[in-house]
Amino acid sequence: MHTERLILFFIGGMFTVLGGGITLMFMVIFGPPIGLFPLIFLIIGIGILAIPTVAIYKEKQTRSHGKRYAAKVFGYVEDTTITVNGAYPINIKVRFFDDHHNISETTIATRFPKGNVPYPIGATVDIYGLNGIYAVDPESVTSAKIPGEDQLMDNRPLEPEKTDYIAITCPNCGATYQAIKGYTGKCPYCDTYTNAE
Repeated sequence: MHTERLILFFIGGMFTVLGGGITLMFMVIFGPPIGLFPLIFLIIGIGILAIPTVAIYKEKQTRSHGKRYAAKVFGYVEDTTITVNGAYPINIKVRFFDDHHNISETTIATRFPKGNVPYPIGATVDIYGLNGIYAVDPESVTSAKIPGEDQLMDNRPLEPEKTDYIAITCPNCGATYQAIKGYTGKCPYCDTYTNAE
């Protein structure tokens, strides 16, 4: 589960339990209407609990009713909307063939801590799409090859005008080569995939 969801469940649970307990105590001691003032904490707690609950529900709906695609993990993207332990969490960028057999690319919010992403670049995963929202099946990570994999993992952006080459060093063999920033680079010497950041 995403770290921020656990935090929201914890904070929402604390507000709900404390708000409910204090409201009950105030109702016994003071009665209405003064005893109802702490009820605001209970309402805030329920509101906070609703945020991760709705997000989890939407993901489950996408997985159960969405269309399944076999996708390749193409790279990683920092999620700058939130920080976890002082660092931005990591989302995965995937590529897949859409219904018209065109290459599509999307970023899926996985929000894993940097250096602890269980989706290696080049891995095959099942994703589900519903109304433009995509979710990944965490149990589907494999190293299996899929038809057209070379096209999906090609180091060309889908929008060529955004091309920005940088030098990267292969973590496997130490070779230096050029790759497009923000995309996956494939080492020409040992075929290892590396995220070009």
